[in-house]
Amino acid sequence: APPHCRQSSIQGGDLERQILRFLKTLRLPRRHCQFLFEQMDNLEKSARNGDEAQRRSLEQAHADLTKSLNTLTDLRVRSMIDDEEFTRKRTELQQEHIRLRERLEHGLPAERFEPLRDLISFSNRAVKLFREGSQETKRLVFNIAGSNPTLKDKILNVQARKPFLHLGTEDAFLSLLADWEDVRTLECVSEAGDIQKDIKLLPAPKDDPSHREAA
Repeated sequence: APPHCRQSSIQGGDLERQILRFLKTLRLPRRHCQFLFEQMDNLEKSARNGDEAQRRSLEQAHADLTKSLNTLTDLRVRSMIDDEEFTRKRTELQQEHIRLRERLEHGLPAERFEPLRDLISFSNRAVKLFREGSQETKRLVFNIAGSNPTLKDKILNVQARKPFLHLGTEDAFLSLLADWEDVRTLECVSEAGDIQKDIKLLPAPKDDPSHREAA
């Protein structure tokens, strides 16, 4: 929320200029943005290839399990196994059958890095959105970007929310992406996902449906 204090009031124009200066610090150079998008595209492509291989493996396992169930039933019909063994093995196979079917029905994961893409896009649109937006849009932009705002002696002090800090340098971002299962990465993407919900409430860029804008 916008900063509150009991000190002497500050003119709206002065406060907005300070907020704009803060939002400008979130901007990323075009080359930096392109690099980040390329890294995410490459990682996502690699992950999709792995997902497809996993799906094929699951489909084959599912087919083999179906054959095993049919074979088990045939053995029982021909009295080659007793009821107790048949029931036990059928239960085991059916449970595994259900587990595999659920994994197949779950489908391939959605784009892993979409929240981070939206975060990068917002970083470069924030100034324009704040400068040209309604009061509601201005409040939303400031709430998305800022954390722990305070106002002292008419000077705004505000920190960027944590996910934006990972976008500041290529090294920091690459470190984040180095291990997708790393706790820091999962936490950042989770936080970016929370912010993404608010970003989706903002006007979409008219000239770039992909949101791949850069300053």
